[in-house]
Amino acid sequence: MDGGMVHNDHGLLRARVTQGIQTGDHHAGVRQRRDQSQKQGMANGGAQASQALATIVVGLGLYFYLSYFQFQLPVGMHANWERLPILILAALLGYFAARTLNAALFDFVLRLRRHYEAPTLVRNIFTLLAFTILFVITFRFVYPTYDLGALFTTSAIFGVIIG
Repeated sequence: MDGGMVHNDHGLLRARVTQGIQTGDHHAGVRQRRDQSQKQGMANGGAQASQALATIVVGLGLYFYLSYFQFQLPVGMHANWERLPILILAALLGYFAARTLNAALFDFVLRLRRHYEAPTLVRNIFTLLAFTILFVITFRFVYPTYDLGALFTTSAIFGVIIG
């Protein structure tokens, strides 16, 4: 050290960054980062608990709505409108299932095996693909007579025109 400056590996000089180094307490920054990491971990635990609660509420809502129709898809004059809540609740349940699978795969398995966190982009793409697959399966189950190809083509054309 030369008069308040620190040499790096290339011999270049840089100023001291923290007050902790100047006072000799060089572990102050390390403790601060560790405390922030622990707080963030506790916040993620609260988010996971609220996600689990939301999954339970949506699953119960879907269960009770289907039990109203004796676990069969509605038929009759207003069947399409009566099936819409089933599609919405099942899509929400699929989204929560995709998020839970994402958390299980990337937070638990990958972190234990590789000891590092997966990039956010990879996690988001995985969630998007998993939700899309679950939504297509749900839509085909709830509305078997509708063609999704025509719906996606129309949506793409509107997206190009508007966007």
